[in-house]
Amino acid sequence: MSSAKKVQYGAYVIAPEEKQLDAILIATGSEVGLAYQAKEALKQENIDVRVVSMPSFYLFEQQSKDYQEEVLPSYCQKRLAIEMASEFGWHKYAKETLCMHEFGKSGKAEDVIAYFHFDVETIVQKVKKML
Repeated sequence: MSSAKKVQYGAYVIAPEEKQLDAILIATGSEVGLAYQAKEALKQENIDVRVVSMPSFYLFEQQSKDYQEEVLPSYCQKRLAIEMASEFGWHKYAKETLCMHEFGKSGKAEDVIAYFHFDVETIVQKVKKML
């Protein structure tokens, strides 16, 4: 799913919308797979989203305005950033976030992920709320 060649751009489209761009899911690392799963779930509800992998704000900001517009078109402000870390920096690219807002939770990975609601259902609900 990820592209070693495209990482140099800081962000790139992993999965484009099929017909009409309703929203954009922006993620990085393991969260890209989760975003893709949410895209598939949203498709079942006739909601068409684009998935963007954004491993580096810095590299993305070095790209031309045309490239930035191609990846994150300004006409689509319905964007959700998904990051299993701080939301710091994400509000520049997305009005909504699914990020960690506290520190110190420990336990099995799947328990911590569930605690912070990093799941397809939460993403689907957040996207539907934006529309």
